[in-house]
Amino acid sequence: MEKGRLNIQGPAYGVLLFDRQKTLPYEVVKKLLVYSKAGFPIIFLGEAPMEPSSQKEPQIREMMENLLEKDNVILLQTEEELPPVLKNAGVYSDMYLGSTGKLLGVHRRWEENEIYWLGNLGDAAAYDEVDERRKICTEIRLKGQGIPYRVNLWNGQIEKISSYRWEDGNIFMEITLYENDDCIIAMVPQEEEYVIENQKAELYDRVEFTSWTLEMERWSAGQLPIENRKSKCEPVVLEKLVPWNEIFSVGNSSGVGTYRTVYRSGKNFQNPMDAVLKIEKICDSFQLLINGNEVCCNPLCMEIPVGAYLKEGENMIEIQVASTLLNAVVEHSRKEKICGLHKIPDIREMNEYGIWGEVALYVKKNSDKNVRIECIFRIFIHFFANLSSGFVRLQAQSERRLSVKCINISE
Repeated sequence: MEKGRLNIQGPAYGVLLFDRQKTLPYEVVKKLLVYSKAGFPIIFLGEAPMEPSSQKEPQIREMMENLLEKDNVILLQTEEELPPVLKNAGVYSDMYLGSTGKLLGVHRRWEENEIYWLGNLGDAAAYDEVDERRKICTEIRLKGQGIPYRVNLWNGQIEKISSYRWEDGNIFMEITLYENDDCIIAMVPQEEEYVIENQKAELYDRVEFTSWTLEMERWSAGQLPIENRKSKCEPVVLEKLVPWNEIFSVGNSSGVGTYRTVYRSGKNFQNPMDAVLKIEKICDSFQLLINGNEVCCNPLCMEIPVGAYLKEGENMIEIQVASTLLNAVVEHSRKEKICGLHKIPDIREMNEYGIWGEVALYVKKNSDKNVRIECIFRIFIHFFANLSSGFVRLQAQSERRLSVKCINISE
């Protein structure tokens, strides 16, 4: 135990709570006596365990009676008594995740770093389409000091969080998380000095893809019940992306569709690490390749960072979409529903598969106005840089001096 915490390098427990525990191992009770002498809070809810976990162990009743005599060991009858007791003991949650009740969190400490795993439990059906999944946008509180970073668990990308505030040993920030998605917030110790220089205000070029080639591998029933038949459809050129069942040569198919298009970068191309491919609608599972390289994708969010995969000149963009077998099964069952002169009515509609709506690439570019910021600022500040109408406005709340070396705005 260290600094009033149990296992401070791990969960850093602030209290031990036993919920209607009827038995305890002898060795555990011995440890509880040690913790209680050090002032560590221990709470028993419902009843205190008076029997050992095994008949082979020594009796613990006398030890438990001694334990319950300690001021920091409390016996409660109901859960309603618990919150004020925790408050009086100075035990507070390491995190507040908003009032939605949908965010889950786990806190761990690694060396000098605070690590928080956050997950959006959500309340939607497991099979919602990606564009129908809702997201939570709320302010959260996390215990700890340092510079916060967000870790994307789908591709390993680490992003420094720019908007936050410190207050009473806690950090407050806005979090946006889609249903069934998760992330890690890591707080690392702040350095004494940070330098920001040669920053440029940037805008995005939007490129919408309006010409695609679709190659379809159709899956249907085979001659035997345990077999399926795969057949290739003729490639289709699409000027507008629509579901497969709206494409005459594809129809109500199940299988794998491969979409291809080309992005041509302009002159003086520099690898734009900040480029995002946005897909309006896609169903079902998919794989994205750029120039033959597989791109790590979050299937819960159709805004995919692709800058690291682009190159100068022509870039081949390929999206492979795989459907379920539902349409093939429904189509096959329709053929089997003729009984004499009567046709059994359909009870299942065909699903929409493929890609439809807009697919666009957003590539960050330098703005016409060259905005150069060079500044040195020391930590324990809340720093904002805002660009509006060609002007740079720096705002800082600091306990130390903010030193700005140069701010130059020119046409």
